[in-house]
Parts: sequence; C-alpha cells; structure tokens
Amino acid sequence: MGGLRGPGLRAGQLLRGQRDAGDMVGSGHLGQIARETAPAAADV
Repeated sequence: MGGLRGPGLRAGQLLRGQRDAGDMVGSGHLGQIARETAPAAADV
C-alpha cells in the first residue's frame, strides 16, 4: 500500500509544480522549461 501511495504523492507534486510553472510562463524561460519537462513527466 505504501508503494502505491508514494508514486501518487510524487505525481501530485509534479502536477502542482507544472501548474506553478504555468503561472510563471510570462517569463519565457520558465515557459520553455515547462514545455520540455511536461512531455517527459507524461512518459513516466
């Protein structure tokens, strides 16, 4: 059960981080990082 919870929590943190990055897309560079990171996170 703990093994199932771990990845779930990690995924929640990833999603939250992506949302935060989306809020800061106006700075361009962070927007580029988010675009490069999002597909990689989706593959995991």
